[in-house]
Order: sequence, then C-alpha cells, then structure tokens
Amino acid sequence: MYKGIIIIVIIIVIIVLLNCITQNYTKETIVILKENLNKMRSDFLEEEINEDKIRQDIENTVNEWNKRYEILAYYIEHDELEKVENDLTMIKSNIDAKEYGEGVEHIDSCVFLINHIGDKEAVNIRNIF
Repeated sequence: MYKGIIIIVIIIVIIVLLNCITQNYTKETIVILKENLNKMRSDFLEEEINEDKIRQDIENTVNEWNKRYEILAYYIEHDELEKVENDLTMIKSNIDAKEYGEGVEHIDSCVFLINHIGDKEAVNIRNIF
C-alpha cells in the first residue's frame, strides 16, 4: 500500500517538474524569437533599409528557431511549429524579393503564432478545462 502511494507521488512530482521545465523553455524561446522579430520589423519599417542587417537578423532568427525546434517538437503540436517555420520562410523570401511591406505582415503573423503557442501551452484554468 505504501509503495503504491510513494510511486504515485514520485510520478506526480516528475510530471510537475517536467511541466515546469518545458514551460520555462517555451517562455524563453518565445521571448527570444519575439525580440528578434520585433527588431526585424523595425528594420523593415525604416526609411533607408539596410539589407545586410535585415539578412543577418533573419539568419539569426532562423538559426535560433532551428536550434530550439528540435526540443519544442517533443511537446508542442507539429502543426503549430510548422506554421511558424512557414512564416519565417516567407519572411526570408520577402527579403530576397525586396518586398518589405509583405515581410512586415509575415512578421506580425509569426509573432501572433508564437504568442498563440505560448498561450496554448501555458498552465491555466482555461487550458485545463
């Protein structure tokens, strides 16, 4: 009887601990990506666009995303992650085509999706019930 209770308590503690770790990793990822995207958005809206700076910003953002994607894929729906990746690809193609207005739209869409992932993965009453 006591062994069963101890095992159940250990399992619950492990689940809560892993949930805290994944929550923190997701929040950290969201903050980093939003900072990069907001910086890129402000670069897109400048009167004189520095193309080298924008290309460096998108490369940094894509590299950060690729680095974190592998871990996020373990516990977040792949559809959500693919939507973010699709928007990042569209931003990159907008830079190549020098369509900065459309790039801003894709940046806004990407920020929305990242916020949505954060809201969806957060532990709150709305997500529990």
